[in-house]
Order: sequence, then structure tokens, then C-alpha cells
Amino acid sequence: MILTTSNFDAKHRTSPAANPFRHTYLHELSHNIPIIVIMCLTAVCFLILPAVLSLVDQNLTPVTESGVVASMNQTADDTAREVVKQYVFGVRPASILFFPVMAFVLSLVQFSYLTNRRAMDVFGTLPIRRGAMMRAKMLAGVTILAVPVALSYLVIFFCNLIIVGFHQYLILELLVVLLNALVVMLLPYGLTALISTISGTIMENILYPLALLSAPVILYGFIMEVIRYTMFGYAGEAANHFVLALLSPFCEFFADDGWYLVNHGITQTLLEQQELGVGTTFLSLVSQNLIVMGIWLVISAGLMAAAVFGLRRRKNERAGLKGASRVLNHIACFLAALIGGALVLAIFSVGFLGTAYYNLRYVWFFVAILITFVAYQLIVLQSVKAMLKTWPLLLVCVVLGSGFVTFVETDAFGAYTKIPEESQVHMVSIDYSGIMGTTRSTETLQSDRPVYYNDPDLIQTVLEFHQQVVEDRIREPGNYQAIRLEYKLKDGSSMVRQYTADTQKAAEILATLNENDSFLSENHVIFTNDLSGYDIVQVSDPYYTVMNELTTEQIDLEALQQALQQDVMEQTLEDMLDPQEPEIGWIHLWKNEPEDLNEEENWDEWNMWNETAEMSILVKGSYQNTIAYLESIGAIDLMQPDYTAVQDLLIVSPTEDGGFDSLSLYGNTDPTLSLFTKNWLSGLVLPEEFDGWITETIPEADANRLSDAYQDPDKVQSILEDCYNQHGYDENSCVVYVKTMNATSELILPNS
Repeated sequence: MILTTSNFDAKHRTSPAANPFRHTYLHELSHNIPIIVIMCLTAVCFLILPAVLSLVDQNLTPVTESGVVASMNQTADDTAREVVKQYVFGVRPASILFFPVMAFVLSLVQFSYLTNRRAMDVFGTLPIRRGAMMRAKMLAGVTILAVPVALSYLVIFFCNLIIVGFHQYLILELLVVLLNALVVMLLPYGLTALISTISGTIMENILYPLALLSAPVILYGFIMEVIRYTMFGYAGEAANHFVLALLSPFCEFFADDGWYLVNHGITQTLLEQQELGVGTTFLSLVSQNLIVMGIWLVISAGLMAAAVFGLRRRKNERAGLKGASRVLNHIACFLAALIGGALVLAIFSVGFLGTAYYNLRYVWFFVAILITFVAYQLIVLQSVKAMLKTWPLLLVCVVLGSGFVTFVETDAFGAYTKIPEESQVHMVSIDYSGIMGTTRSTETLQSDRPVYYNDPDLIQTVLEFHQQVVEDRIREPGNYQAIRLEYKLKDGSSMVRQYTADTQKAAEILATLNENDSFLSENHVIFTNDLSGYDIVQVSDPYYTVMNELTTEQIDLEALQQALQQDVMEQTLEDMLDPQEPEIGWIHLWKNEPEDLNEEENWDEWNMWNETAEMSILVKGSYQNTIAYLESIGAIDLMQPDYTAVQDLLIVSPTEDGGFDSLSLYGNTDPTLSLFTKNWLSGLVLPEEFDGWITETIPEADANRLSDAYQDPDKVQSILEDCYNQHGYDENSCVVYVKTMNATSELILPNS
């Protein structure tokens, strides 16, 4: 037999000793075939099928229209069909929910031998270095994870091309999606691999990765809740999306800024925004995601490189040894102690446990740190003596906790009590809604479109209010009635603060904005809302005893709005706070729901319509222009109360603590004016479902039901007239419920 070079090469390539890295890589693939099968099935069932079915449903299922389109085609009995093309891509939910778990399990399986002393000895006899073997195993693991996912997204990509058509964004979206899907798998895989080379038991390999992945997000959430409820002037969110994404890549997909990746996908989101006229580019939409995922990709690669280094230095004696890594133990104990303290501090800072707990919140904060630290060390070390030796770590926790307390109590070292100079302010925005005299809320308007004012008088008023609340420095836990200020400074920077106006001085300063023409024209709903867009008009007396409809031929809504605008501009603050004339009644406006608008199919558009679909305007006694116009069309006669129409009348006395034994009062009014105004919530309409609550629940409570009052129209008139601006509103005031055929309303009756 002649031994040729080719025969020698073939024999050499099949020998494990000739290429141990390749042999280890292939062995890992063949050894983990069950996981490969599960990955492929998961990719098909939870990636490919949902995306393809959604593509078919969105693009190949006709959308029907009736009525107008059918008549245009002169086939009233037929249905016109329209196909709306829509891309379905993005990071599918399976990439966030299932595949990271598969990566975690695969890493546990691959490196479980490190917890067995005998297995470590066997692997040590193999003709391959530890570092090379670790690299081969991790390369096999990445192949098992990445290939099925990458192929699945390629299938989804080509399905979009075939069903919807090519778009230049699709190729870029494919690259971004693959980056995101790869990172959320590599991070748990690499972290578990690294911990497996450091720890000694399977249980530690399970617990430490889960703790390190979740603890930073949990700790940050508790800290931000404490800041939100405790730091004076803080106006930020409970959690910042970008910071959360830097703490965990999984948070990138569950906030409003990143939901487009999971919901519609990048291409579809960009096309929808372009249709709305929003000039968003591909890079501007995904820039934050690329930064975050790029950072986490580097971290994941670093973890895997550290795992190779860790296995090289690992001693076989670590296998099966509980608590083999002091570093991991210290990190876990450190995080557990801080989370325990932050949890207790967050609970006490919210304030629902009472003032006593709130005042002692920092004491309980350090107590919780101590208890959590001691409990953790005793459970892990199972020795009091060993636990006492870890006191330096406890000292670090206490020092960090003290620094955080100092940061909060000094208002970020004075940053949140700083007031800008008037010469520095270019514009200012304030979410104060004013004394409206309507039930049309402007909360949505202000949150979607902040109004910025450059009027010098208004800026000066806002700065005076800011100065007053800083001097008062009242920060009540759980107080949601806060005023948000935003300054646009001349140097291009911004300053955002949020305070509660819990003193009469601050409320009085704030109320003067109601005399500012710039504030009224930009903020008051009589100016921001177009009354001519309403279809149904009804007028009623102040107590809803009568309700009469006016046709659009009887009333000119544009003329009515002009009269209301003139009256709002002419009224003084004294007219608002201490009116001398009784209210005339209410003007109620409704819009008909468009026939082509469906709440289930077009919820966003329907919600935008619903926000302005109904409005009620209180006609005050000082509104001379409005009253004159209503008299000219004969509407005043239709707004005279009929006290015989009152079906039920309830007076609810205040409770011992000075509050109302009733539901929260409804309506869009100034929350701060409860300190010094008169009957600022009178005449609010309760939903229909409260009718039964009025007659059944209240009599069982501490309520004074006037059983015969509503049978005497004169007595009813006397009570109801007292509910309207005749006496001051104070903590002794009562709540009056008036039930008629038209509505159940809630008024305030002074008890002085």
C-alpha cells in the first residue's frame, strides 16, 4: 500500500488531536441537538408564523367600507374593498421573551461540568488548552443561538418583500433587528458563562446571573420613586428610559420610546410618521437604540472574554464549593442591602402609611439596610463570626445610603431650589389650567402641546410664584396637585421644576394669571376650542332642573364664542373669586360621532375626537355680553330653574378630620383655590352610575337626608341658592347632591 499525502491529510483532519478546537466545536453542536431542535421550533412557531400571519392579515385581508364608497360605485348593496399595505417587522416578542431564556439555559448546560470535580479532572486531560476549549464551546453556543434567529428574520424580511414590496428602510431595519436580537441573547449567555467559571455550584450559576441582570433596574426604580416623592421641586419621570436601557437592554423594548421596535417595526413607524408630516429619519429614530445596543454588545463580548480568562485561572478545587467566589458574594450582598433599604424608603416616602412613618423614613431606611445585610450574610455564610468580618462592606452601604439621603434632603445640593433671574428667562411654560368655569379638561392639551409664554408680566408672575413656593418649601407625600414649571433660558438651556401651591400666598400669586391676556388666549378653552364644531346645544339652569335644546339655526356658536371670549377677558380676579351675581346656568355642547370613525379600529383617532366631543360652559352673572346674546335669542328664559323637578336632595356633613364623606369632587378647576375661594366646584355633574349610589349608599353613611326637603320647592330653592357663591368655602362646608330627571349634580353648601 502506498501512503499518499492526500490520504495522510484526510486521516489527519479526522483526528481530534489534530484540530482539538474544531473537534470541541463540533462536539458541542452534536451534544446540544435537543436545544437546537427547541430553538428551531421556537423560531418557527413564535417568530416566523406570527409575523407571516400578521403580514397576511394586514395586507391580504380586505378592509370594508360601507355607505359613501358603495354609493359612489352605484352599488348600494355591495361593499367596496380597499387593501392597506403595511410592513410587519421589528424585534418580535419571542426574541425578548423566549430566546434570552434559551441562552441562559444553554450556558448553564454547557458549563455545568465546572461544578463537578471529577468532570473538571477529566476535561483537564484533554489535548486542548482551557482557553481554547472555552472559546470553542462559546462559539458553538453562539452558533446554536444566532443561526436559527438570523434565518428566521431573513424569512420575515423576504416575506415583507414578497407581500408588501421593497423599501430601502427594510435592509437597514434587518441589521438593527439582528443587532438587538443578538445582544439580548449574548448578554445572559456571556454573564452565565463568566459566573460559571467563578462560582462553585449550579445554584449559584442560576441565582447570580438573574440577580445581576435584574438588581440594577429594581434598585434604580426604587431610588427614582423616592426622589419623585421626596425631593422638593423634582419634575422628572419615575424612571428615565435611556438610563433604564443602559441598566438592562431588555428595558429598551418596554418603554414608549422603544415600543416601536416590538409593535410596528422601524419601517412601518417611519412611514406612518411621514404620513403625519413628522420629519423623522431612520437614524434619528434608532440612534438611541444603536447607542444602547452597541454598548451592551461590547459588554457582552467583554463578559465572554472574561469567561475565557476566568477558566484559565480557575482551580479545580472550586468545583462544588459553596460560596467559592467572595467577589460575587459581596456584590450580591451589596445589591440586596441597598434594594432592601430603598424598598422600605420608597414605601414610606409615598406617604400612604401616614405622617409618622414618613417622618421616620430615613431611620427605617438604614434599619432595612442593616437587617437585609445581616440576613443575607447569615444565609450565605451560615456563620456569625464570618458575617462580622464583612463589616467593611456594611460600612460602604451605610456611606452610600448617607450620601443619597444628603442628596435628596439638600434638593440635589441646592439645584432644585435655584430660581433663575428674570433677565435669563426667554420663555416659560406652566401647566396651571386657570379658573375655567367649564368642564372641558385641558390636561391632554397641555401634556401634548406645552404652551410657552414670552410675556414679561407673565414671566414675572411665574417667578414670584416660584419664589414663594421655595420659601414655603412644602412637600407633602402623595400630593398629586402640583404645578409644573419649565423655563427656556436665553443661553439655550432649560429648567423644569414641579411644586405644590399649598399656601394662600402662593395660590393668590398663581391666581393672578387669570387676568393675563396672554395666558387666557393661549390656555383658556374658550379660546383654544372652536365652538362652531359642535352639533348639539342644550342650556340648563345652574342645578340641571331643566334642560332645553337649541337648534343651530337658533344659536350662532361663533357669536356665542366671541361674547364668551370678551367676557373672559373683561372679568377681574375679584369677579372670579368673589362673584356678586348668581350664575345664570350652563351651556352644554356635543359633537356627533363621525360615521366612519370606529373606536375599536381607529382608537387613536376616536380618542382625539372624544377628548373634545363634550363641553359644558358655566354662564356667570358677570358675563354681560354672553347674557345679552342669550337674551337676544330667547335662551335666558329656557335657563330658569324649576325647583319642583328636584327628585332627591342630600346634604353630607364633613367628617371629623375636616374632609368630605363623599367621592372626590370632579371637574377642571384650580386645585389651589380651595384655600381661599368661594364654592369653586359648584354645579359639577356626576356620571349616571352614581344615581343609585346617591340614594342607597349615602343614607347608610353619616349623611343628613332631607326626606321632605325636595317636596317643598321654596325650601329646595333656599338650599340651592345658598350653594352658589353666597358664603365662603371652608373645611366645614357640606356636600349637596341634587338629583333631577336630567342629571345628578354635586354642589358645595357652606356650613357657616
